[in-house]
Amino acid sequence: MENIALIGIDLGKNSFHIHCQDHHWKAVLP
Repeated sequence: MENIALIGIDLGKNSFHIHCQDHHWKAVLP
């Protein structure tokens, strides 16, 4: 598993989205 350098959580009214990026700025799944 790659190291996660940045985690952003976007909350919506009826749902939420988790976006993670590693140190190479590639999107990865938690």
